[in-house]
Amino acid sequence: MTASNNAHFKFDDARISSLGGTVFPPDWWSRPYEYAWALGFACQDDVAADMGCGRMGRPMTAELARRSKEVYGIDADERVHGLDKHKNLYYLSMDFTSSEMNYFEADVFDKIYCISVIEDLSPGDRLEALKNFRRTLKPDGKIVITMDVAWESFRISQPYPTVNVNHFIKEVDRAGLQFIGRVDAEMPANAVHQPEWNLACFHALLERK
Repeated sequence: MTASNNAHFKFDDARISSLGGTVFPPDWWSRPYEYAWALGFACQDDVAADMGCGRMGRPMTAELARRSKEVYGIDADERVHGLDKHKNLYYLSMDFTSSEMNYFEADVFDKIYCISVIEDLSPGDRLEALKNFRRTLKPDGKIVITMDVAWESFRISQPYPTVNVNHFIKEVDRAGLQFIGRVDAEMPANAVHQPEWNLACFHALLERK
């Protein structure tokens, strides 16, 4: 586990190679670290949401259901309705950047997870997502986020989008959220990265102001 809640993943951080019977393929270069870190915040009494859970039924969502009281897998893709459900796992086709999130009352989630999704959003949509996360988060809840960022700042990351960490810090503040613990935005020498695509991965733990 890293010393900071808000930093780039490093090669000496905790990692896992499989989850719920799914062995991670080689191109899941960051998932072993992301899942190991994110799942460390799950608690048995949590009502949680996995934002952008994906239509393929990612093992993270099902594992959250095993470790939490109740989990909502939320994704804009309507095909999430066809995913296998568990007694405490509910899939909803919903755009979490929009007013569709008014389906939920305020202050309902103990934890909100958003794993390698917000890099696919425009800055405007990313801010709206953070505002929706804040509204639906309980006063003492936590938001668990990971995102792809550029590994070497002088190179373009292709073909995948990235988030500028310094811009994200400002968006967090504008959304009425704050980081839990210190923020280390510097790229470490031993950062987990994918050199061909020029990607690294940043993780953040947020709460309401």
